[in-house]
Amino acid sequence: MRNKWLVVSLIVGLVGCGRQSASPPPPKEKPVPAGEIGSRLPDFTVDDLQGRRISSAELHGKVVLIDFWATWCQPCKQEMPGYQELADQYGPQGFVVVGLKFDTMKDTENPLKFYRRAR
Repeated sequence: MRNKWLVVSLIVGLVGCGRQSASPPPPKEKPVPAGEIGSRLPDFTVDDLQGRRISSAELHGKVVLIDFWATWCQPCKQEMPGYQELADQYGPQGFVVVGLKFDTMKDTENPLKFYRRAR
């Protein structure tokens, strides 16, 4: 009789092994809207002014400020030194500034020359 109860207990225990837990699954994280703190950077790949390839995958886990600029844009020229200061101060902690040159109008000067001046 004792062996019979052991076999029955073993069978009952094994029957429940393939079932899901009775507790509800953890709630799924809601996606954070683009531009909000905690949002994800879209996938992209661009060349920097020296011709090196930069991809969003390299920036994973960092705080990234993306600026669209042009040499003909006076406000862009004025804000560039401030971005450089932020990058110098917070870069070691994972802050990155990515400047994407805007090409809808002809540049008034060589962007590489402008970049070197801003640094």
